[in-house]
Amino acid sequence: MEKNSNWYDKQLLYNAIVWTGYDSGIHDVALSNLTVPNRVRPSPVDITATLSNLGNVFEDNSAQGIDVYLTVDGFVVDQRNIPSLDMNESKNVTLTWDPPGSPIPETYYVCMRAWPVRWETNTLNNEVCKNIEVIDPDLVIVAIVDSWGTDNPFAAPWDEISNNWATYGPHPIDINYTYLDKENITLMELVNSSADVLVISSSNSTMLPTAEFTVSEIDAIQTYVQAMEHGIVGTGLTLSTQYLPDNNQLAPLFGIDSAESFTDTTGVWTYQQLQPTHSMFFQMPDPFSTGSGISCTPGVVMPDPNGWAPSILLTDGEYLGNSIPPPPYGAVIANDNASYRGIYLTSFMEMLSSHDDSQMLYNAMVWAAGRTLYPALPPEPPEGLRISIVGDRLKLNWTVDNPKPDVWFNIFRALTIDGFNFNIPYDQVSAPPYLDISGTATDPSDYYYVVRAINITSGMSDDNTNKVGKFYNKLHKGTNDISIPFEMRDSSVEAVFGAISSEIVEVAVYDSTTAVWLRWIPGVGGPLTDVDNTMGIRVISKRNNVGFITVGRVPVNTTIDLTIHADAWFFVGYPNFKTNALPGILDDYGLAGLYVLVLHYDPTDRKAPWKWYDPNDPGGSPLREFETGKGYWILMSANGTWMVPGE
Repeated sequence: MEKNSNWYDKQLLYNAIVWTGYDSGIHDVALSNLTVPNRVRPSPVDITATLSNLGNVFEDNSAQGIDVYLTVDGFVVDQRNIPSLDMNESKNVTLTWDPPGSPIPETYYVCMRAWPVRWETNTLNNEVCKNIEVIDPDLVIVAIVDSWGTDNPFAAPWDEISNNWATYGPHPIDINYTYLDKENITLMELVNSSADVLVISSSNSTMLPTAEFTVSEIDAIQTYVQAMEHGIVGTGLTLSTQYLPDNNQLAPLFGIDSAESFTDTTGVWTYQQLQPTHSMFFQMPDPFSTGSGISCTPGVVMPDPNGWAPSILLTDGEYLGNSIPPPPYGAVIANDNASYRGIYLTSFMEMLSSHDDSQMLYNAMVWAAGRTLYPALPPEPPEGLRISIVGDRLKLNWTVDNPKPDVWFNIFRALTIDGFNFNIPYDQVSAPPYLDISGTATDPSDYYYVVRAINITSGMSDDNTNKVGKFYNKLHKGTNDISIPFEMRDSSVEAVFGAISSEIVEVAVYDSTTAVWLRWIPGVGGPLTDVDNTMGIRVISKRNNVGFITVGRVPVNTTIDLTIHADAWFFVGYPNFKTNALPGILDDYGLAGLYVLVLHYDPTDRKAPWKWYDPNDPGGSPLREFETGKGYWILMSANGTWMVPGE
């Protein structure tokens, strides 16, 4: 009926078309501007493209919406439905891909595709694709922005640093000096560079205005660094306002006031470190030198006599180093912003580079990329570790000068002084104090503790071996010549013996200076007021098996003065936590040839309680060793000092 159609033919054709749903409008959706770096790391990456309605009708795909898919090597990895698009309307569509971590490096063909809508005939513009390389997550990607460093790449140390990165530090680095060697750089080109760090290499080296960045280039650089959170390094004469006034708009990226004026100077050869532990000075000597001696410095035409003064920096800027001798015409300036890092090296380090220059450039690029070159430092050890008895439990306490939420404390416990396994903590707490389990304060076991700070984020721990502990000494009925091995916080005789005061008759120590016994009687008192770990202590017990418990700090060493006064006999303690043989424990620690006899009273031997050691007859001496918790009598033939090791 289309041929030689009469009016009825035409009406019937119209009715058929309308009834079948034919749409005479133009349906055309298109994707463009695929935005994703050319190189990504094996972690989720957002990929954005622009979806546009190029047709002449409101597009909702018959209320089904527009389906957009993200494919990698042909496999769908993400998708999204866009409910509608008006005529000439565009929307950015962002989909996510989580690249695999192996193999690396590996290139994938990534596409974003809009599924054709109903009645769409032109589908050639429905898909945008590109190759994307997945790279080593530790690789630092650097792009040299159009400057001296792109114009003179073989005079700069870029290839040296890239090819021999292991000489300079632990992070591999890839420096590209060709991709952005062009005029009118766009934001999309910066994105496609995949750079973690942009380097502007002394852009005023030619002293010509053509080296200046355009307003659009400055805007693109600022957006890429600030909004898209990438690092930036500037060197040499990049901020020289004498020739490149517009470049000063970049100064705040480095923490520098853009209202200042800068010029160039020469003869700036030597720099000192102001913050030696900063990553910028990894493997750097102090002071360090530069090869060119050229520096950007405050001033209009001539250098300002004050050089790089504090007033030139913004709040976020800080000086890490400066030139010497003063005034500081050169500086290392850092801006460790919350979302990006900027570093300005006023020295023209790329020209006539010394090894120090190359190392500094490597450090700047790696630090600006968010890496830390100095290894994470272990946390500070706890201060003032102490132990006390609370009921039937042992309580540890210590001081933390600067508490941090990620610094906790590992508790190590051992039954002997040298029985610690520092690979396996006994317990862990987020803050002091620490209470051990019930019964530790009263049972007949000895316990020793070390507390180490650990950063639960990095896993690094301090390695201190400061020990505290509890020692159990069993008293027998009658005379007990004992000693206390610890350094105690409260050495008053009432505090030390208060827990067993009802079980003992008296406590006494012998004062060799006056040849007098000093005594303390429970409930009565006496001239003896304090005891410590240098003293032999005689305790008269009312019965057998009295548990005498002391707690305190394990000494590193203890000095016992044996200067003869009224008596040559000295009743001494043994502040050591191991059994040590005679004569070594005396002779090796200051007393060789200075004593004639050593005695100990052993209450467990009723027939012959007095044991002796005669240095002239060691084989015939029944006393062969010193034991923790016992007191000993030493008869001196000359003055001496006994330096007792703690362990």
